[in-house]
Amino acid sequence: LVDFAAWSAGLVVVPIYETSSVDQIKYILEDADVKMVVTETMVMAQLVQAARVTLERSVQVLSLDNSAIMRITEAGAEVDEAEVDARITDLNIHKPASIVYTSGTTGKPKGTVLTHGNFVTLCKNGHKWMPEIAYRRSSRLLLFLPLAHVYARMLEVFQITGHGIMAHTPNTRNLLSDLESFRPTYLLAVPRVLEKIYNSADAAAGSGVALKTFRWAVKTAIQYSKALDTTLGPSRTLSAQHQMA
Repeated sequence: LVDFAAWSAGLVVVPIYETSSVDQIKYILEDADVKMVVTETMVMAQLVQAARVTLERSVQVLSLDNSAIMRITEAGAEVDEAEVDARITDLNIHKPASIVYTSGTTGKPKGTVLTHGNFVTLCKNGHKWMPEIAYRRSSRLLLFLPLAHVYARMLEVFQITGHGIMAHTPNTRNLLSDLESFRPTYLLAVPRVLEKIYNSADAAAGSGVALKTFRWAVKTAIQYSKALDTTLGPSRTLSAQHQMA
């Protein structure tokens, strides 16, 4: 919500990892010349407060669990709609949309400037190349990757610019039940998440006949996937795998 609202107002959004240290947060606030921070929780807000103490300028800090949206909405009520329209009109594909920083595990975080065109072009090309994924009303994406990652934010924009439905799940511990209730038509994830799902399903199968049946089903699914690769050829393999997922 904040991402899309900020973009519409012509602001540049700078996501920060929830695992970032105070020093890393301070560096990003300085390097990107951040004016406002919206955190998910008060605990995160306190980290930002600690990081901004030594800054030579003020940074407003709001928290979603402490009326951030209400305060933003109230402040927005005093803004002239003509100014908002002017900001939207001024936007183009060359304007910066976001600065995404590395995690900082190998030194100071490094920022990459992404324009509105980076997001728009990738989405348009993606829908044209594989319309069966998100450019249909039956499309459903369950997003559980951290939104500080540009991968997750790209998927968010990709799904919204299609015709389907997107859902967010805040905790992967509930992923299996969320998958069952939401029934997504496609997923994109890092391998470790899929490994956890598989290991959980394998453990839930127990032993004996149930375990043998589960592993037989897995083997059959792998063979089916390989058969699709051969039948459809390399140009359609990715789309077929997405549909299976």
